[in-house]
Amino acid sequence: MVREVKNTNYNRTSPEPWVDWLSAHGVVGVGGVDTRALTRHLREQGTMTACVAAGSSFDVNGLLAAARGFGPLAGRDLVQNVTCAHPYEAEVAERGETAESQVTGKRGFHVVAFDYGIRRSALRCLQEAGCRVTVVPASFSAEQALALSPDGVFLSNGPGDPAPLTYAVEAIRGLLGRVPIFATCLGHELLATAVGLRTHKLRFGHHGVNHPVKNYVLDLIEITSQNHGFAVETPRVVTEALERDSNLSAIRAQDLWLDTDYGPVQVTHLNLNDGTVEGLRLQDIPAFGVQYLPEASPGPHDGRYHFQHFVDSMERAA
Repeated sequence: MVREVKNTNYNRTSPEPWVDWLSAHGVVGVGGVDTRALTRHLREQGTMTACVAAGSSFDVNGLLAAARGFGPLAGRDLVQNVTCAHPYEAEVAERGETAESQVTGKRGFHVVAFDYGIRRSALRCLQEAGCRVTVVPASFSAEQALALSPDGVFLSNGPGDPAPLTYAVEAIRGLLGRVPIFATCLGHELLATAVGLRTHKLRFGHHGVNHPVKNYVLDLIEITSQNHGFAVETPRVVTEALERDSNLSAIRAQDLWLDTDYGPVQVTHLNLNDGTVEGLRLQDIPAFGVQYLPEASPGPHDGRYHFQHFVDSMERAA
């Protein structure tokens, strides 16, 4: 969506103008939109449903009715629309300019990846970390996953609300403590739900490639790529800090431990824009997750070290 469309080569190495390239790949674009006015409207009203249509004539009332009739995302299981139907072995991805190729340690670990809407870049990162990856449907049970003899389990990103995905939560609970787990985005929310934490819908979803996140374990700032509308409920110590001085400067790593039925859980990362939870790790069980997309492509690579941590956890469990 852009204010003004110029069908020119966006890069000197481009073989064709960018609008022609979008058209060839079936990507819908909208021009002539006052994007600043739209941004201000969304900032005041919150996330809203929209309908994008292409063609020479439109039934405006019909499109408006379609948008209004779409309904809220909360409570809907969208994963069934995007997950795979059957397990499959991920093909070896092409090596790109990615930091995960520097992952060290034992190679050849077998990872079972739950497909909640998995990205190819996540598979590529796992493969470039030396892992053999079997992708399984979101509805797979813990017993079915363990029957594949994995060294580790990856819980992928995906769309929508984690709350209705009770089958996924049940599977994760059956895997906790039996195999190392690494979760991202929706998978991170499901891991949090599995250990008894709550999730909620954000008034403003996190989308884009420039979200600052503080890592409280390593005491550093990461620039991250994100694409989610739900999040893990923010701990009270964080909300109180935001209410008090509108920043997180007073928060310490030792303040971010939570008690769960699965033992202590540490909030490892917080979003510096709004204080939302961006990372978790279990103290007594080899399981951790991040809300953002460490496999981002395109996007920042600050979080690629999580794949090294995953390999390390599988080495310790071997």
